[in-house]
Amino acid sequence: GVHALGRGRGRFVGNDVRGNALAGVCSEDRAAPHLAGNWLRESPVGILACEKGEGVIRRNVITGGVGVSVESGANPTLQSNWIMDCSHAGVRVHSKGLGTFRGNDIFRNTEQGVLVTTEGHPRFVQNQIFAQDVAICVADDGQGLFEDNDVYHAHRCAILVRHGGAPTVAFNAIYHCKAAIQAEAQGLGRFQSNTVYRNGCPAVLVTDGAAGTFINNDLEGGDGPCVLVGNGGAGTFQNNLIHSSLSCVVVDEQGNPHFEGNLIRAGQAQCILVSSKGRGLFTQNSILGGRGHGIVIQPHAAPAFEANEIYQNGIGVSVHSRAQAVFKDNHMFSNVRVALSVEDGALGEFTSNRIYSSNTEPPMHNPTRSGTFSNNDSRCSFASYARLPVRFRPPPQLQSRNASMESEASTPRSARRISSAKADVAKADMAFEADKRRKLTHEQLEQQLAQRLTQVLENVTAVTRAAQSVDLVPPPEPVTPPRVLHFDADADASPPESVLAPPPLS
Repeated sequence: GVHALGRGRGRFVGNDVRGNALAGVCSEDRAAPHLAGNWLRESPVGILACEKGEGVIRRNVITGGVGVSVESGANPTLQSNWIMDCSHAGVRVHSKGLGTFRGNDIFRNTEQGVLVTTEGHPRFVQNQIFAQDVAICVADDGQGLFEDNDVYHAHRCAILVRHGGAPTVAFNAIYHCKAAIQAEAQGLGRFQSNTVYRNGCPAVLVTDGAAGTFINNDLEGGDGPCVLVGNGGAGTFQNNLIHSSLSCVVVDEQGNPHFEGNLIRAGQAQCILVSSKGRGLFTQNSILGGRGHGIVIQPHAAPAFEANEIYQNGIGVSVHSRAQAVFKDNHMFSNVRVALSVEDGALGEFTSNRIYSSNTEPPMHNPTRSGTFSNNDSRCSFASYARLPVRFRPPPQLQSRNASMESEASTPRSARRISSAKADVAKADMAFEADKRRKLTHEQLEQQLAQRLTQVLENVTAVTRAAQSVDLVPPPEPVTPPRVLHFDADADASPPESVLAPPPLS
């Protein structure tokens, strides 16, 4: 339809571009056209940027086989477009393609909303990506930065990373998807400061040799596991809040992750489950609020736990027969029944742990004396609260109380019990602050999505009518755009007078 090349420029406003054999618009060889208010449809590719092509593409309606394809070092800028109803991917970036995508609505595409492969490295900021099979797929050594996007209502999963894909995903909200983040088949990536909630299970799945890095995320589960690592999966989880699911963390067969400094709480069955042949290293985590157990180690599992705090669970730690767990320098306290339960035939090693009960019953249940124990402190004690890891450290007034307790100040047992209870309440308040932002019910979120779709379709209809009538009627008077999204500071502050927002629907 439109072919810009050889550093070509030009403005294309209010056109209906459709039914082309290759692409509605092609930009290559450092060409930089400006497109606004167009309707691009019924072509294999709506917009094709290749061979270092550039351009600014704003407020267009883009449909077709693939909405936007960026390849071979091309670097276009797309702002406030509607990329929808494509038979394949909404946006495809591959073969070292670049590009900046800001403030777009990418929805109702048949396969992926965004597909990044073969060393593509785009930047997606403040987009709405929703209502498709896979919202974002990064594969075959693709990369890219995904920041501050809303990703929701994906029928399969929100973010799929596989075959060496290594995106950076930060500050996104991911919700109401069948699965939130899935890394498989040697997938990598860095996931930082994302909020993941109200998804199916698992919220995070790492499998088939994949290994990602998860830092400072808020991960909420559901009826299944919140984080599932299995089948050779690995990964590093640091300073995350992992909570509110049937099992907060499940390490399955041959899984070998590293969890450090996380707050893992409110598992309906258990907080951590290491099943048969599962491994993993757990250091400096706070594990609390498991209704059944804090930690369950099943037969033939071989994880290692070091310097963790395990408290306020039904049973602190349960080690099954033939399990080979290693526990060192952990603090188990304030659990409802026993701090540690070791079944007959368990092969665990327990070294330098503090194992305290919350009542007058023995802190351990080990009738057959299974496992190897050395240098452990086991006692019945009410005043067993200790300092949390750095990220979840109590306020200064509680830290001073902890210091006095660690020095075993000679206060009456009843006073220590009251002080410890106050500290536990304060700590629970800190942990549950993250729940305050989850106030919307399922019905309200469904209504919000319906309103969002209605608004987007009204805007699309307005742009379409403007494109169909551009040659028949004079330009309308300037009006306030129906949707204003984030324009770059270095871009034009506003389009020229000939580039007008579409009129509102009558």
